[in-house]
Amino acid sequence: MLRYFRKIICLLVFGLTLSACFDHPEVYRESVEVCFSPVVAPISRSEQAVYPVTQSFGVWAYSLPSGSSWNKSYSQAELFMNGETVAFTGQDWRCEKEYLWEPQQELSFFTWSPSGLNANFTPEQGICFTDFDVQTLQELPMFSHPILDVSQPNQGAPVTVLFTHALAHVEFRVSTTLNTDRQVYVTGIRIPGVAHVGDFHSLPEPRWITGEQRMDIEFCPSAVAVGHVSESVGEGIWVLPQWVNQPVEVTFDIYDQDGQPVLLEQTTQSEFMNTEWKVGRMYVYTLELNSESVIFNTEILENL
Repeated sequence: MLRYFRKIICLLVFGLTLSACFDHPEVYRESVEVCFSPVVAPISRSEQAVYPVTQSFGVWAYSLPSGSSWNKSYSQAELFMNGETVAFTGQDWRCEKEYLWEPQQELSFFTWSPSGLNANFTPEQGICFTDFDVQTLQELPMFSHPILDVSQPNQGAPVTVLFTHALAHVEFRVSTTLNTDRQVYVTGIRIPGVAHVGDFHSLPEPRWITGEQRMDIEFCPSAVAVGHVSESVGEGIWVLPQWVNQPVEVTFDIYDQDGQPVLLEQTTQSEFMNTEWKVGRMYVYTLELNSESVIFNTEILENL
C-alpha cells in the first residue's frame, strides 16, 4: 500500500512539474541568433516597400535586462552590436559574426543604410551622417526609427526593420493657361541657392543641419511640351531637407500653330516657395504658366 501511495505522489509531482513547464515555456527557451527583415517606408503610392537584397545595412544594438526600458536606462545599457554590417545570406538577413540573443535579454536596435555610408551613433543623437553632400549622391541614405526594448522572439523570428529615406524628393508638374493655338515648351525649371551639404541625426527627431554651401537645382533635363493639363517635368530630384524660401525660375518657348516662334527663352519667376522639405517626404509642385508669370496652382505633399 505504501509503495502504491509513493507512486501516486511521484506521478503528481511529475504532473505539476510538467504543467509548470507549459505554463512557463521560457524555462526551455534557448539563445537564438539575431536576424532581420528589412523593408522601406514608401514616399508615394507608386513606390514599393521592398528593400534591395543586394544592399547591406548597418546596425548598432544595445542590451538591457528583461523589464528594463531604453528611454529610462540607456546609460546602463551594454553595447551588443557595434556598427555591424547585415547582409542577405540567400535565405535571411544576418551579420557575418554570430550574435546570440539570450532569453532574458532585451535589445534595442538602431540601423542605417547602405552600410558603406559613413555613419556614427550616440544614444542622444541616434544615427548620424556628417558632411553629407547630395551632389556626390550614389546611394540613397536611409535610417530606421529606434527599435526599442525587444524581447527574444519566439523560434528566432527576425526583427523587422522599417527604413525611412533621410532625404526629401521634389517633383514638378506644369500646365499653361495660353490658348490652344499656342504650343508651350518648358526648357528649364530652377531653384537657386539650395543647401546641398549637411549633418543628420535621427534623435530626438530626424533632422538635418545644413551647411553654408549652396547650389542651383535644375529639374528639366530636356524640353517638355505642356498644355492645359499638367505634365510631369523630369523624374524629380532627391534633395537635402531644409527650409526653402526662394522663387522657382521657369524658362520656356512659345510657338504658334504653324510652328513659328512667338517667344523664345522667356524666363519668369514664381512667388517665394516659403516651405520646408522634411525628412522622408515627397513634394509634387504644380505650376501654372502664362506668358508673363508662373504661379503655384497646388502643392501636393505625399507622406505614406
